[in-house]
Amino acid sequence: MTEAQVRNYLNRLGVSMADGEVVDLRASLPLNVAGHYDAVRSGIAGEKCIILFPRNEDTTPNDVVLHNVAVRNALSARPVFAFARLDKEFATSLKAVKVSYVVPSRQVFLPPCMVLESDRAYADDEKPLGAHLTPWAQIVLLDCLLHERLPGIVWFSALRERLNITPVNLSRAAREIERRGLARTIRSSRDGGIEFSFDKKRIWEKASPVFASPVRNRVRVKAKLNNAVKSGVSALAEYSDIVDNDFLTLALPSNEAKKIPEAKIHRYEGCIVESWRYDPRILNEGREQVDPLSLCISLKGASDPRIQIATERLLEKALW
Repeated sequence: MTEAQVRNYLNRLGVSMADGEVVDLRASLPLNVAGHYDAVRSGIAGEKCIILFPRNEDTTPNDVVLHNVAVRNALSARPVFAFARLDKEFATSLKAVKVSYVVPSRQVFLPPCMVLESDRAYADDEKPLGAHLTPWAQIVLLDCLLHERLPGIVWFSALRERLNITPVNLSRAAREIERRGLARTIRSSRDGGIEFSFDKKRIWEKASPVFASPVRNRVRVKAKLNNAVKSGVSALAEYSDIVDNDFLTLALPSNEAKKIPEAKIHRYEGCIVESWRYDPRILNEGREQVDPLSLCISLKGASDPRIQIATERLLEKALW
């Protein structure tokens, strides 16, 4: 654990930390306190602080509480303990008596001005990631790209309102986005969020290899589908000057596509209906066609140069 790691983490959260000056605690404190830490005098958000780096892992919560009082009295500055990891029981003990601490990339407790906790604050080892984003992780990421100014923080409350997503699914989606190196999750006393450090173009480039085509399969259907939205080239024709095919292409979530009667499915006649991994209407803001980013992902790899050019232009318009 280093001073630079603490400073970089706080800076990413928008909290300033001044360059530090090494402090010899032995000049002001007894050895049974000073011997536990390396220390740096600094300023966090304009407040004088002593950043304390434990030298070993056998320091107990009770030790930290006692040392917190001793350092504050001796050096007339707020002690801030910097840990590489912290279990929940240890953290709860420190919070109960308002001992300030930082765990870079996981959590920060600087009451009353800054209390943030990532969803991974006490995370155990997790299952390996798949080759592609799960449906909810892809939906959440695309929603952020479509509606938010990035880099920046997207709060969970805004995502829940727009996507009608359950807290469990949102937490899992945000954690997956974090594990893939696209952003990091944070938590305040009132809400959680996803913090993006890259602009939209960079996020898209980093995520492109793990985007999954929303289209599971396609069938020809000779029937009127009231709840379907335009997709494929039919949707692209709505966003660009490309000419639609002679047949309409529509999208439905897979659970609805499965309910199409077999008698309505034809080999050569009717419109093409795409069965999607997620609801194609969830990101389209009430339009008659799917959202532009899901559309571009679904058309990735198209051999028609017209489609390639139109999707490139659509991406530029949607993202940058």
